[in-house]
Amino acid sequence: MADVRQQWRWKHQQATKLICAEESWIKWQMFFDGWNDGTVDRLGSSFVNKSWNGVWVPQAKYIANALNPTWVALQDQHPNLPLADLVYVTYIKPTAASGGTAKLPVGTGATAFILNAENISHKVLWKVTDGCGNVDQCGKYCNGSR
Repeated sequence: MADVRQQWRWKHQQATKLICAEESWIKWQMFFDGWNDGTVDRLGSSFVNKSWNGVWVPQAKYIANALNPTWVALQDQHPNLPLADLVYVTYIKPTAASGGTAKLPVGTGATAFILNAENISHKVLWKVTDGCGNVDQCGKYCNGSR
């Protein structure tokens, strides 16, 4: 009898996870190392200031020779991913778990997100978190060869 109860609990938990996943949201994080030097140059995230939606906001490590508290907070959120001394940050709006699409702004001028020939070798890491507590990530190294 205990086995039957255990199997029912396991099936119920799995079904609950599926329902949660289908009805949940996805929060996004994107880390872009534009020079393949081990530092994050662009950071898109559903966990940053919502007013940064649709724009790339420059965050310098130092302002007037003092540590920038916003840059420090961003680095503290991602201790295993060193940020560049000047990192551009944007807010990524959470999406539905099913059929949602994350969007990054292109930007204009100095904040434009354009890959120049110098950025031919770069890395991108995407990390997703859903409302059920699941977290996953995938990364891609691009060296420009075809």
